[in-house]
Amino acid sequence: MPTGWAFWQRIDREHLERCDEVVVLMLDGWNQSVGVQAEIRVARELGKPVRYLAAEKAFVAPTLVHVATRPAR
Repeated sequence: MPTGWAFWQRIDREHLERCDEVVVLMLDGWNQSVGVQAEIRVARELGKPVRYLAAEKAFVAPTLVHVATRPAR
């Protein structure tokens, strides 16, 4: 599947429109990611609160950390 923002923009926007808030899991490189930065911008445009979650504090959602940090296939 494509990984670029051009492909995911419409899909991400539809998901963000349904969210109550956005939580950014701060993995290595999150602040340089074009897609993550675009999702934050869209969330703010939609008036959604944006929270930031340090990876080491993500124990409240271990499955999220597990999925986000597993090696790519």
